[in-house]
Amino acid sequence: MAAVLAHRRQRFFSALDGASIDEIFAQLASWSESEGARGCLFLRALSDAGTSIDEVAAEVTVYRKELHLLITRLVRSETGDGNAVEAMLVLFEGAVAAASYRGVGAIHVARTAAAVLLNESSER
Repeated sequence: MAAVLAHRRQRFFSALDGASIDEIFAQLASWSESEGARGCLFLRALSDAGTSIDEVAAEVTVYRKELHLLITRLVRSETGDGNAVEAMLVLFEGAVAAASYRGVGAIHVARTAAAVLLNESSER
């Protein structure tokens, strides 16, 4: 399971190579259209294995850190500060979850909300 997660993480972040928040939401939508929108594999694995399998918990931690670093870098580059990082992370992860039962359109809605958030953050 840990090896599958490591491979998935590498593939996922290779697909999310955008230079902006808008681009990574667009890439997330493309990913979900091609791979299927079934929610977050990392959260499902953690739910199934709990923290009892150290290798799985470690892969989930690496994924979460990498996602946080990516979003932090992009938000800071677009707004000049990191005030919107946590909100953007919630939007991104929420889009992944919502797409599993609302369809990929949920990612497009989150993308629009992300643009509003960035705009408001830039104006402060």
